[in-house]
Amino acid sequence: MYITSSIFAQSYYPYTNNGLYTLNGSYEPTKRAVVDNSGKHIGSDTYNWSNFNGIYYSESTLLTDIVYLVKNNSLASVGQVINGKKSGLWIDCVTNPNSENFNKISYVYLYKDGVLIKKKEKDLNYEDNNCYEQGFFNFNALSQRVGVLTDPKGIPSTSDEFDGYGKPLYSLEKTTFNGIGYVNESGACYVLLVSYKNGYPNGLYINSNEGGYVNGFGEMRSGNKAGMWLENEYTGEPHTYTFYAEGAPSGYSMFFKNNQYVGRAKYDSKGELIECIGNCE
Repeated sequence: MYITSSIFAQSYYPYTNNGLYTLNGSYEPTKRAVVDNSGKHIGSDTYNWSNFNGIYYSESTLLTDIVYLVKNNSLASVGQVINGKKSGLWIDCVTNPNSENFNKISYVYLYKDGVLIKKKEKDLNYEDNNCYEQGFFNFNALSQRVGVLTDPKGIPSTSDEFDGYGKPLYSLEKTTFNGIGYVNESGACYVLLVSYKNGYPNGLYINSNEGGYVNGFGEMRSGNKAGMWLENEYTGEPHTYTFYAEGAPSGYSMFFKNNQYVGRAKYDSKGELIECIGNCE
């Protein structure tokens, strides 16, 4: 019984086929394909990018969701689409398997209604001096110095006195922060990339590590995980695909190891594990 379900569930592996997919929806990626105005799967092996007009659809409806692009069985891009257009935070990752930086974040972008507002290439050689200033910053600020975020008392996140964890973040103008924020830690840039609203994480949330690999991504609502999340192994390979409600896992979670499905967990409404088929670690 388990062998049969295991073979079937291989179709749930998130990074099997090239193309763009919504994060939310069916556990099976092929049912989450993002298409263009002609109904063709964007980014698939046969897709002609020269025909793409920059508008994203789910079936025949303008798309609003977090999306991710697969290339060479790895994560190529993650971003937010609103009313069919790129909006907010986006990242690219290195997809060349022969590169020493394979799977690492390479670029960070900010879009508004399909228009590129800001683009930043990530230093993969750890030579960017800005990365050594540890704290929370506004991605769209003119400079890191003026973009430093503070706790509710106005103490900069670069200070040892900062007390903003779990509390709303503020700009230097003493207003609650709205926009794309990022975190530097231990000499590494962008270990966290987050959409903020009224000072709290609200929207696309991308967590990475000091090595530059994406640990996971999904949506935050008022500081809590919501909807589907993809969480990865250290070097970017998928580990879990899980539905969250108010910060706790709910329903089912798929587990992957060594690029294949290994197990399925079921959770109750309180986030407690009530069933495991296969490996759920």
